[in-house]
Amino acid sequence: MFIDSNIIINQKDFEELRNVALCTICQGIVIEPMQCSKCEHCFCKLCLEKWLKQNPKCPFRCENSEFSEHHQIKIQLNTLKFKCYNGCDYEIPYKELKEHYLRRCKKINFKNKYLELKSNFIRLKKKYDDFSKIPDNINNNTSFVTKFHNHPLILLETLDREGWYCNECKKSRFAYVKSYYCTICDYDLCEDCVKKEKFINFFKLIK
Repeated sequence: MFIDSNIIINQKDFEELRNVALCTICQGIVIEPMQCSKCEHCFCKLCLEKWLKQNPKCPFRCENSEFSEHHQIKIQLNTLKFKCYNGCDYEIPYKELKEHYLRRCKKINFKNKYLELKSNFIRLKKKYDDFSKIPDNINNNTSFVTKFHNHPLILLETLDREGWYCNECKKSRFAYVKSYYCTICDYDLCEDCVKKEKFINFFKLIK
């Protein structure tokens, strides 16, 4: 979410806060402000999280910097009021911006929002299905579910790998040894562990 400073109603109050109210990454009004312990610049929480995934340092290259919520700026920002992007006549206080655009605005087109969410769901489902495809050369007639692992396990006859180790007993196994395998997160369970008492509560599922 980007908040343009041009939609601020009380611009005079904003001018007094300009130096601390703008995110130095997106240049919009800072949302959930986070402050660098070294240079004391403020950033939107989401902008900073995205930045730190690619760059381990502060955007201003501060060494050994830490980031924390800036509660004082939040209090100051709460004095600002905004026009609505959608064109409704409500003057939005800073602390209500997110809620307003998600639910409260009278001019939200919920049909378009539904179609957008549905499209995103279909895209993510396809991505998940592509990721969790069952490998070739396996016995895919049977899968198992156990309370010790969140996903179904399949009996894997072979897989193109040099070897593997059991995630329960931590013992190394040769590639040709059968594995009870999770196609979602590469979890392996050996037959010895399956035979142990704690795994007798497996439920057989026929696909």
